[in-house]
Amino acid sequence: MTTIGIIAEYNPFHNGHSYQIQKVKKQSNADFVVVLMSGDYVQRGIPAITDKYTRTRMALAAGADMVLQLPLQLSTASAEQFAYGGVSILHRLGFIDGLSYGCETQQPSLLIEVAKFLSAPPKEYEESLQSALKTGLPYPLARQNAIFAHHTPLSDCTPEEIQGFLSSPNNILAIEYEKAKLTIPHCHLTSLPIYRENNYHDTDLTSTFPSASAIRTQYKITGHLENCQDCIPDTAYPILAEAERKSFPVEIDDFSTLLYYKLLQTSQYDIYEDCNHSLEKKIIKNLPSFTTISAFTDLLKSKELVHTRIYRSLLHILLSVKKRASEEPAPYVRLLGSKRSACGLLKQTNQIPVITKVADAKQQLSPTSYAQFKKELDTAHLYRRICMDKFGYDLGSEFQHSPIIIQDEK
Repeated sequence: MTTIGIIAEYNPFHNGHSYQIQKVKKQSNADFVVVLMSGDYVQRGIPAITDKYTRTRMALAAGADMVLQLPLQLSTASAEQFAYGGVSILHRLGFIDGLSYGCETQQPSLLIEVAKFLSAPPKEYEESLQSALKTGLPYPLARQNAIFAHHTPLSDCTPEEIQGFLSSPNNILAIEYEKAKLTIPHCHLTSLPIYRENNYHDTDLTSTFPSASAIRTQYKITGHLENCQDCIPDTAYPILAEAERKSFPVEIDDFSTLLYYKLLQTSQYDIYEDCNHSLEKKIIKNLPSFTTISAFTDLLKSKELVHTRIYRSLLHILLSVKKRASEEPAPYVRLLGSKRSACGLLKQTNQIPVITKVADAKQQLSPTSYAQFKKELDTAHLYRRICMDKFGYDLGSEFQHSPIIIQDEK
């Protein structure tokens, strides 16, 4: 029996995601595809455009066999922490044989080479990286330059080629996945890279597989979900359409008043994940000009601070996600949904608690882990309250939600 894992956001689920699931099953002859998905908040530092249960139903309807939730502190983390945390969970589940990820290169071996380089970089690389950061370059660009200068397999590439290779969000995550596999002791996961034909940032809905970013952008422009219907699998589209004006679309600026109040009440910001002293000073200086989160992010942006880093910092302040003293492994994972045939997989894991019922979590987890889980529930309830205020629709309490179990197709 073969089971392949995918780490995803599905923000929202679209044809490209369905293609990956089907391609993985065909290439690996997999019996099951298990998705480790972000919950109500995603890695770019914004809320998911629709709630995690809607995205779970879309994924199951379009071919996934099980959906597990990536804990909040990982789902909103930097690419390195996001990837390491996700790969670590898949490894610890015990029943996952391989990891599939999208990439924007037809040379996946190059991703592995760069991952090997970054997992044990030479001193010269570290010196170049720190020197570039001191000049005010943002970390992604500083790292690009340092890799290009010191990684031999890339020496035949032009600066333009290496910039394209290392600036692609999918390639960045792919490298981090491979680096995590090298770092985690005895990691047994094989790699199944899937070439992604369109660019992550492409806003064109006419490409082969329009991105989630394109769907979000086009919906924001037109306000009509029907314009995006061809980009979403026929089995999943009615699920998203049903969520419209109930839990879709949720946007970062829906949280603006809450964040503004939190910033007023908080005297120290750099205790929160992703926020440093430099950003803290800029927040304090510009707080009187706060209008919305997106406008405030534009105001805080600088040469060394990119939008995503600022969004993540502000979201962590809002949700009280503080910096961790150490990179401890995720203390739990939560089942969001499954096909009935895949439910037996959970009997094979004993290295990480799998929460199937919220009310039972206190008995499953240590006091420290339960306190983290309880805080995550609070952030989920905040998301649901935003939906109530915006759409007038009550999504109910997290305690009322059992995992979504569906029958397999005959």
